[in-house]
Amino acid sequence: MQRFLIAGDHYIVRSGISLLIKEAILNVEIDECRDGYCIQHKLNAYNYDLAIIDVSMPSTDPVNLLRKIFDRWPHLKILILACKDTFITKYQQMGVRGFIDKGAEGSDILQTIMAILNT
Repeated sequence: MQRFLIAGDHYIVRSGISLLIKEAILNVEIDECRDGYCIQHKLNAYNYDLAIIDVSMPSTDPVNLLRKIFDRWPHLKILILACKDTFITKYQQMGVRGFIDKGAEGSDILQTIMAILNT
């Protein structure tokens, strides 16, 4: 069974991505978070195959959060959920595997997720 973490401050976005994944991938468990504190707590508690993280959550510094994650879990596959973020190159240099634009179609989101899982 694969386990994913979806983090973002908008419930509708988290649940929409979760629904897309559950329709396409059998035997998947998905946890959700709404802030950086929750992400760190969940990562301490469970082993994830993929984390999809929105970089515009309130009270969360995405660069420091990603540094902490990669220091502790360097092999975690991370996919960034963003709207044309200016830090994309920096995130890639840190080890982020890919990006999903918040305006992407469901098929594009799933294609990106599957590509990251197969790396």
